[in-house]
Amino acid sequence: MYVIEVIPLRKDTRLGQLSYFSKEPYERGAILTIAVRGKRSQGVVTHCESVSLAKAALRSAGFFLRRLPPQKNARFLPETLRTTVAELAEYYATKPGAVLFALLPKEVREGRVSAPEVEAPAGRAEGSARGGAFSYEILETPREERIREYRRIVRTTLAEGKSIVLTVPARADGEFWYAQFSPDFPERVIFLHSGLGARALRSAYARINENRKLLLTIATPRHAFCMQNNVGTLLIERSRSSAYRSRSRPYLDFRHALAVHAEKNGWRCISADTLLRSEDVARAEASDTSRARRKAARAGAVHNAIETIPMKDKTGGAEPFTLFSPTLLDTLKHTRSRGHRSFLFCARQGLAGIVACLDCGTVLRCPRSGSPLSLHRAQREGSEERRLLCRVCGFRRTADDLCPLCGGWRLREWGIGVERVYNELIRYFGRDGIFLFDRERAKTHQKASALIDKFFNTDGAMLLGTPLALSYLREPIHTSAVVSMDSLLATPSWRVQEEALGTLLSLCEHTEGRVLVQMRGEETDVLHTAADGDLASFHSEELRTRERFNYPPYTVFIHLSWRGTGADTQSADITARFKSFGIELYSAPDAEDILRYGLIRIQSTMWPQDALVDALRSLPPSVRISVNPDRII
Repeated sequence: MYVIEVIPLRKDTRLGQLSYFSKEPYERGAILTIAVRGKRSQGVVTHCESVSLAKAALRSAGFFLRRLPPQKNARFLPETLRTTVAELAEYYATKPGAVLFALLPKEVREGRVSAPEVEAPAGRAEGSARGGAFSYEILETPREERIREYRRIVRTTLAEGKSIVLTVPARADGEFWYAQFSPDFPERVIFLHSGLGARALRSAYARINENRKLLLTIATPRHAFCMQNNVGTLLIERSRSSAYRSRSRPYLDFRHALAVHAEKNGWRCISADTLLRSEDVARAEASDTSRARRKAARAGAVHNAIETIPMKDKTGGAEPFTLFSPTLLDTLKHTRSRGHRSFLFCARQGLAGIVACLDCGTVLRCPRSGSPLSLHRAQREGSEERRLLCRVCGFRRTADDLCPLCGGWRLREWGIGVERVYNELIRYFGRDGIFLFDRERAKTHQKASALIDKFFNTDGAMLLGTPLALSYLREPIHTSAVVSMDSLLATPSWRVQEEALGTLLSLCEHTEGRVLVQMRGEETDVLHTAADGDLASFHSEELRTRERFNYPPYTVFIHLSWRGTGADTQSADITARFKSFGIELYSAPDAEDILRYGLIRIQSTMWPQDALVDALRSLPPSVRISVNPDRII
């Protein structure tokens, strides 16, 4: 008889190792079917010991071990993946089972396909799987140049007898790169994503499991951790994309997880984008690869100039407020008359970002988070209705007709939302050939692809889109415009300068002709950097600012959020528990059910800390823990 310790593959971050007894021994890494709270689940063996050696521990235990049923054809996870999981569990202050649940695709967790067994060959130390030390590099160039560079990297890697993995943040990106490489390498390219059917998944994993043929595997983040033994290079495409950040517990950053996994396997890891995150640049410089960055920064200069259009109109001012300047309208009319396509970028969802009363000045706020409610339009049973939505917690309700405080009827919408711009656009140009691309119209990949196909198949079409639309622009656009640069710069994120510059550069690389930017405030350094392409100076200044104010990558943010009313006991408990770690507490104003926040700053070289990790793991599930989030308010 044997005592088997297993990590359950469950989303529950509170579950640690579970113990069972079995007639058969199982090696570390074996994936078994276990019973957890009356439900069947998958688990990974972490330890196996004979009952005769564990008698003392079993006698002192205050519980009975459940029997583990016999397992047929047990599959195994590679040692490098298990060590990756252990490191990530410490970094994100969670349980290994929750990390494994987040990293593995659904078909592997449920046992519908077999994960490749990627054990290092005998006699070769961990971290030398590709025959050399791990290296971290960066590539900061427009997409057209990345296509050429990727082809060179793929050919070189295959010639060295190694496979290559290209990770993409979303399925749309993967389809673009699959179309680029499949003609050149028809028998070697595989695209793994959650939209594949059961037969296609089994076929793809069967090819990976062969472990003999050299492959180029294009994969979304969760499918990039189950690869064959002969991988030599990992490419992280569009590494600045927020889609790499998990939206559910344990809130992993897949870019960080992929880099850790590459280090455990001894792969060459390359982060690439038109504009990289400044922390990626800092890491590359620390890894003695600054030469690659300087070369990329010079090559990253945009080929088409950005034209700034100052908007002097203001609400209630001498000049009437207008969404479109005469210059932009004339450009759109000219582009449309010649049968060319235009793209208009809008940073905000809905009709307006804020609704306020002109009589008493009340801003309509979310009763849970205290954040301003944005106004949205929705179709329900064939009729249109307006809703108020909170972007922080998802609270929604039907829009008010009267002010909830004074009863006044003069509620005014403030801000520039994509639906408001769409209404104005069809007023000038009519509905024909005008397409709106936002989360309401592109709820699924299929709907988004159908919408973008209609746009590219229509001569003289205009596409109005939010940031979601950028990854679907597979063909060049003749004219692009930012409807309101002020809205883009008002994003409540400490990465706002980097995100704004990245958006401008992305528009430039998708545009053949003019790129127009409407702005009501003063011109910023972001516009100047986008115009001259001096990305090296931008990163240097950004990193100096972050170091001065203790922001990543020099500091690790541990961000906590929970709900409470008044002097609730949970807030008091968190305050007492993390006071020694210098926690900063803050909350939104004017909320009935207050969303509270806590922020702990730790020097990067000091994280993870055992005491703090243990304290964070002991928190109840009602407290959300996020490490280095893009937003802390």
